[in-house]
Amino acid sequence: MEGNNSLCWSSKKLPSMGLQSSGTNWSLVMGLKPLLIVLHDGTALWGIIGSVSNATLCVVLKRILNQARPATTSRTDPGMPSSHAQSISYISLFAILSVLEWLGTSKVSMFLSCLIIASGSYFIRLRVSQKLHTSSQVVVGAIVGSVFCIFLYTTWNSLLLEAFEASLLLQTSVFLVAAALTLAFAIFVVLRGVQSGYRFGLGSVFFRFSSHIVNTVIY
Repeated sequence: MEGNNSLCWSSKKLPSMGLQSSGTNWSLVMGLKPLLIVLHDGTALWGIIGSVSNATLCVVLKRILNQARPATTSRTDPGMPSSHAQSISYISLFAILSVLEWLGTSKVSMFLSCLIIASGSYFIRLRVSQKLHTSSQVVVGAIVGSVFCIFLYTTWNSLLLEAFEASLLLQTSVFLVAAALTLAFAIFVVLRGVQSGYRFGLGSVFFRFSSHIVNTVIY
């Protein structure tokens, strides 16, 4: 969770470099989703649902662990685990698994996989170099996101894929859930952008949206 109050914006703007990092990181994450949609329709929908679930899990973990960020940052919200690291590692690994399943072990798939790993690692590392997270917070976030991705991807292929392909009702249900989450996120970004009066990092917007989901469910 990027702030103690999930629906309140901070009155202070982040430094320009922080804004660029947040926007760049989430440009990477959102840019990989169309790739998943091209590769596998059902798998991509499941991946989108999983990305929101992964973000919500991060919100819960931050509340439980409640570990402070580095003293050098002015941000006071919990930093363990890193939400950027957790989400980027999730979507990056999901994209790699989809590419390997689609193209098999080939030069093209290996090149794409290495490119995704390099890009994701670079943006995750920025969280430490900009002193927004400690190394342990970033490592834990990357591990949790990767493990969650493997769990969801394995569950999809071993338990749900065959049923999804055979059931029109299940196909419709998965599509509607994924579409609803995507639409809700898009609307939330627009509304908060208008209310804030200035451009804010998509990472922060996304996790306020996720936190709102958790608050709605729990409270």
